[in-house]
Amino acid sequence: MLAGTTGSGELAPARFAALAARRIASQSDAGQLAPSAAEALLGRTLTAADRYVPGPDRARVRELVADAAYQSAKRPSAAARLRRVLLSGFAASAQTGSQLARVRELLAHSADVTADLTLRAALIRALARRGMASDTDLDSLTAADPVAGEAFRATCAASRPDARAKEAAWTAALADGASQRMARAHADGIWDPGQEELLTGYRDRYFTEALPVLNTRDARDSRGDRVARRLAGMLFPATFADARTVAATRDALQTIGLTSRIRAVLLEQEAELRTAATLRARE
Repeated sequence: MLAGTTGSGELAPARFAALAARRIASQSDAGQLAPSAAEALLGRTLTAADRYVPGPDRARVRELVADAAYQSAKRPSAAARLRRVLLSGFAASAQTGSQLARVRELLAHSADVTADLTLRAALIRALARRGMASDTDLDSLTAADPVAGEAFRATCAASRPDARAKEAAWTAALADGASQRMARAHADGIWDPGQEELLTGYRDRYFTEALPVLNTRDARDSRGDRVARRLAGMLFPATFADARTVAATRDALQTIGLTSRIRAVLLEQEAELRTAATLRARE
């Protein structure tokens, strides 16, 4: 179902995503979105698709968003910065074989890729999620910028649908002494929607392994460093929006002596899970 509203009159997630795609695709010279607005709209739309839309409809919603972003980016009137934002959004939502072929074509031939490392990373990550990014693709990120490219490369490597890649990223994200930048980069690529079968064991490992480590780090951090709580949110198994994850979260809140900051992260995640379950049931 790609249209409709909830019983309370609120816009259903799939309907919201379809309307957002229409807004992205219908830009004119007089009514172009600002790059920041386009980026925010694309982000919210993908969140709606991945967290709140029922599984059978998710791929179709992503396909709609990708087509809209690509069509808008290819308009001659699109300003350079807006075009790059739209192409990044296209890459993030690319779903079909033809869309992924466009991603590869852009990576090979687009002048925007040379000018924008963030766009290059978005395109490579789109391929990495499907196991279509080579080591050469990943190495091109650090070749373009050894400093910024290192973090992008780590995220793209973690996005690969490969057990060894996930384990390496998980270990690196939780390693003692890892820099904040690299810990977040590794964590960012682990929980890619559509890879749930590969990630099943990491749901339990979050509560038994990651959460105690991060809670201990946060408790001893007198400077208020945000890395532990940020990782607590990034490593949370949000793609498993079901009763088991809700129960595990509630159990952790009740049985583990969490710091106030980590507790706040889990309470927010629990609320998101309950919202996702409610909205999926209404679609």
